[in-house]
Amino acid sequence: MQTAQTQPSGALTGTPHVQTDPQGTCGDGKIDTAIGCIPYKPGTFTPDLLTFASGIAGAIALVVMLSATVQIMTGGGNPEAVKKGKELFGGAVMGIIFIIFAVVLLRIVAGGIIQLPGF
Repeated sequence: MQTAQTQPSGALTGTPHVQTDPQGTCGDGKIDTAIGCIPYKPGTFTPDLLTFASGIAGAIALVVMLSATVQIMTGGGNPEAVKKGKELFGGAVMGIIFIIFAVVLLRIVAGGIIQLPGF
């Protein structure tokens, strides 16, 4: 009869120990987070935040468009449901257009005219 051997606490269990870099994998000027590398310097933080927010807004608009499409498809005989679905879809498209123009205008004004760093 064999007995199980116990390892002292802190001993390796067959997996190699990975050295972590105090700066992380992002490098200088960025912080490692669960959602990716986030810059903390003003010149790089604002454009990255703008890109992230635009992506989130686009994803929300996509979900709204899909929801409106389902509402249009399932409301076949009910003209009121089809009308609501078309209005919802149109609102999502207008929201995306509004976001795109807002980002373009911000880049023109902040980056081109005022010349803020990071734009």
